[in-house]
Amino acid sequence: MTATLSNSAINTGQSVADALFSYQDAIDQTLARGSDLLRRMSEGRGEVRISALETQPVMSKIVESLADVNDARIHIVAAQKGICGMGSRLGLEGRQWGDGTCPPVRVTPTE
Repeated sequence: MTATLSNSAINTGQSVADALFSYQDAIDQTLARGSDLLRRMSEGRGEVRISALETQPVMSKIVESLADVNDARIHIVAAQKGICGMGSRLGLEGRQWGDGTCPPVRVTPTE
């Protein structure tokens, strides 16, 4: 981090990082909940002895919705790379992890 970075810039960068990761977490939670719904439908079908022919159209819709949510996840991960690039150009360097994207990093401004 450069010494010329203002508290406002650091706070804004952290706010953006927090919002980004909160949004990603919401998408991940949605994927998990949709998967749980699919699991419960599958288990319930067996318990009440409903034909797979009858439940297939409904389960296919759930799978399609999961694919759509996954597409949203792909887009926000791509946006994360752009946000990290902007932060780096502004001097808000983050640690690298995974595929090289920046996690939220709490930075203490220098006086």
